[in-house]
Amino acid sequence: MKITKRNITGLVVMFAALQLTIVPAQSQQSCPELHELAGGSLPSLVGDVDTMAALVAVAGDPGIAASMSGDKKALKLALNAIGARSLKASKGDCRFDGRRKRSDGRHDEEAVHCDYKARKTGATLSIKAAEGRLTFLDPTRSFQAQTDPDNEVTDSAAAETIKAVAIAFGLDEKQLDYQLADIARVKVASVPLSESGIPDTDAATVQVAEVYTAVPRQVQGVGVHGSRIQASIDHRGQVARMHLRWPEFRVCEGNEASRLGPRVLDPSKVKIAIAEEVGEQWACGTVAGLRSSIMYVPASEVDSPGTDSDETANDSGGDDDGSAGCYVPALVVQVTGPEPLEDSGEVSYAGAEYLLPLLAGNEDPDDG
Repeated sequence: MKITKRNITGLVVMFAALQLTIVPAQSQQSCPELHELAGGSLPSLVGDVDTMAALVAVAGDPGIAASMSGDKKALKLALNAIGARSLKASKGDCRFDGRRKRSDGRHDEEAVHCDYKARKTGATLSIKAAEGRLTFLDPTRSFQAQTDPDNEVTDSAAAETIKAVAIAFGLDEKQLDYQLADIARVKVASVPLSESGIPDTDAATVQVAEVYTAVPRQVQGVGVHGSRIQASIDHRGQVARMHLRWPEFRVCEGNEASRLGPRVLDPSKVKIAIAEEVGEQWACGTVAGLRSSIMYVPASEVDSPGTDSDETANDSGGDDDGSAGCYVPALVVQVTGPEPLEDSGEVSYAGAEYLLPLLAGNEDPDDG
């Protein structure tokens, strides 16, 4: 069974990942604790036919493409929500594709990519509606250590801000997964120079610069892999930076799903597949934990048994079977290594993510 793996790493842990790859692979028989971890991480609904049937039967959602494609009124409301009414799109900064009919019988051109700029502030907004991507940046709202006060925006206020922005940009509020929201206070340290030009560490100050807020997407209680809204809130409660990934959501069907379905994989096979794949990269005893969750994952990122996404994916990010843009239920497995003791000199192990299909093709059911 083929599993897609992603390393979650910086430069330091990347070196650790290289170290891991040269360790002899441990089979599940020689490392029972890894097999036990794999089994213990499985959600109870893995392998349940009724659950899989419900997952593939959910209705689709257009993402931001419906609200951000040429609708000037909707865009005006959205710009008001981020306090950026001065943003303008110059001639040639928007690319259009076709015409769509409005409810009043008139037609609007459908924008597929627009770049907006504010001349005075230098703020920018890029909208790729067809891809469900949006990026906003206002450099005048960046933290200034010498003049700005501590950021005292509360978690609840930050959550309300991102909620208002999400709704203004046309996101379905029911898809905002607040239970898994991530809110963090970003701190910076300032070290002034002494009269002799040497950093005066005794006079160093630490300030809260911004409040980072991220809310992932879910559809009927199931997370959508890679889809989220995230923003940094400045001390005035304004959005300083924002990144949105909220593409059209639809479950693969018909020929699109033939590569991944219709057979529901047995939990025991899923457990063995996890243990074997993780064991190829991680030496026995180096896995501190496994966390697995059922999510909707882009079909182009998940391989069915016996296929390789690198060989089948085309230049558009989808597959030759037309699965670009559609999602399949999959198991997202996150692996964590042990944390070394402080000042021990030991190298941290990299974390890794594996994407495992929960629906298999029509290959031999007895083939593990």
